[in-house]
Amino acid sequence: MMHWESWQSFWAMGGYAFYVWSSFGVTFLLIALECWQVKSAWRQELDLLHSAMELDQDLSALHQRSSHLSNGDLQS
Repeated sequence: MMHWESWQSFWAMGGYAFYVWSSFGVTFLLIALECWQVKSAWRQELDLLHSAMELDQDLSALHQRSSHLSNGDLQS
C-alpha cells in the first residue's frame, strides 16, 4: 500500500501522472462507448422486433380477409 505525503503528490503519481490518468481516461471512454453501443444495439433490436410484430399482425389480418373472400363472403 502506498502512502502519499500530500494530495499533490498523489495526483502527480510519482512523475507518472500522465500515463496513469490517461489510462484511467481511456478506460472510462471505452467503457462509455461500450455502454452506448449496447444501448444502440438494444434499441435497434427492439425496433426490428416491433416491425416484425406489426408485419405479422398485417399478414394475419390479410389472411383472415382473404379466407373470408374465398368462402364467398363479400364483406370488406
